[in-house]
Amino acid sequence: MAVMDEFKEQREALKNRPFKDKVRYFLDYYKWHVIISILAVILISSLIKDIVTAKDDALYAVLLNAYSLGAGETEAFLNGYTAFAGIDTNEFDVIIDSSLRMNDDMGEATMSSTQLIMVYTAAQDLDILAADATNFGKYANNEYMLDLSTCLSAELLEKYKDYLYYIDLAVIESVDDTLIATDESYLPEYPDPSKPEEMEKPMPVGINLAASKKFAEAYVYASEEAAYVGIIGNSQWMENAVKFFSYLFD
Repeated sequence: MAVMDEFKEQREALKNRPFKDKVRYFLDYYKWHVIISILAVILISSLIKDIVTAKDDALYAVLLNAYSLGAGETEAFLNGYTAFAGIDTNEFDVIIDSSLRMNDDMGEATMSSTQLIMVYTAAQDLDILAADATNFGKYANNEYMLDLSTCLSAELLEKYKDYLYYIDLAVIESVDDTLIATDESYLPEYPDPSKPEEMEKPMPVGINLAASKKFAEAYVYASEEAAYVGIIGNSQWMENAVKFFSYLFD
């Protein structure tokens, strides 16, 4: 007997059977179709929801090598900043990411964090970068950071003058990029970032986070080094980045 003929006979036989027998028959023959269809509907609905409810970022900050003191503390820090900056979180996201790690072993975490910061910066998605002194210096001397004297008030800079991180533009302009690319032993000599008086062209690019009580209430650096925070030079949300500094230090 052909398969289709057998199928028709079974359907005819079910016409007068109890409802529970019909349900059992349906599940036996169609349950995987139903399960796959339900999963497809859930997936499509989820994608549509994500597209409809997607929000632009109003600020993206990376706290490289920092550790959260707890979910409650970081949530309070985030909520405090969004309220201070007047950001409507129904329309915009504020991301403060302390998950990235970078050290001297050049392991997977270091490589992936390096790549992410590079990609975010190139895409103009990164606004704030905080890091321990060693890593902050790497980005500062590679001209990632904005001159804080162009965006922060003279009063704030004067108030925290002893906490500022400086780079010397004269030294950076004289660095031989060819030697960096070809000679692994070549290390540019950068001046002490806390001594602008010894620099030819000093430029403030960071502030020591030890001066921020708000930061200390939510995050900590395990390293004994000082940690600094700066504004990425091509930030799209400069106004919100400046407000982030005001929130931390004013």
